[in-house]
Amino acid sequence: MTSSQPADTSLSRPIPPFAEFVALMALTMGMVALSIDNLLPAFGPIARDYSLTDPNEIQLLVFIFMVGFALMQIVYGPLADVYGRKRTLMMGLVIYTIGTVMAFFADSFEHLLIARFVQGLGGGGPARSDPDHHSRLF
Repeated sequence: MTSSQPADTSLSRPIPPFAEFVALMALTMGMVALSIDNLLPAFGPIARDYSLTDPNEIQLLVFIFMVGFALMQIVYGPLADVYGRKRTLMMGLVIYTIGTVMAFFADSFEHLLIARFVQGLGGGGPARSDPDHHSRLF
């Protein structure tokens, strides 16, 4: 009752070259780590530029980023199932870029916090989509 023909296991799209694949996965997965690690040495200058008096206030930049990042983990998974991994990955990168531009032009610490939250919202997309790409290709 079973067919003697093997199942079609070919992908509908070609797999990118190995070096390109590794570079893209490393960049998108490392984006969140870089978003935090590159900010830490700048805590002193940021606190001076925004005249922050409480030394603990600057830590909100990491906290608020992680809040946005955590919230979007719940959202990006179902969106990726419905619309596809590539679309949600690109949507996350666009949102992250918008947050980066907002942070660049932030004129107050509150605006910088909002920008970091938007960055966290965008950073959840690539972080959620990349493990799915790995599991589907290998």
